[in-house]
Amino acid sequence: MKLAVYGTLKQGYRLHHCLGKSIFLKRIVIEGFRLHDLGCPIMVRSPNDKVHAELYDLDPDPKILKRLDEIESMYSRVELNQGDDTFSVYVYKGRPFGKECNIVHGAYLWG
Repeated sequence: MKLAVYGTLKQGYRLHHCLGKSIFLKRIVIEGFRLHDLGCPIMVRSPNDKVHAELYDLDPDPKILKRLDEIESMYSRVELNQGDDTFSVYVYKGRPFGKECNIVHGAYLWG
């Protein structure tokens, strides 16, 4: 299973170790979403925006996915198709927020 991650699950951030032995595949841009800062980054649908993420071949140990689902309990894991890639990603379940919460620069973006 391919999993796209952003925020604290990315390389160099505090929850990256939760990916276990997942294999980094590449950096991707997920169209139609944006990040908000609620103390941690959340991804919400936004048709004209994009999110920078890392794509992984998820560790096949079922405990890894179970743990990630527990950690990301305020998110829904959804499957997206983008170009040649089909992958899962965690999308925030709650209501969208105003632009004042947007993450427009900083640590969770890359160039």
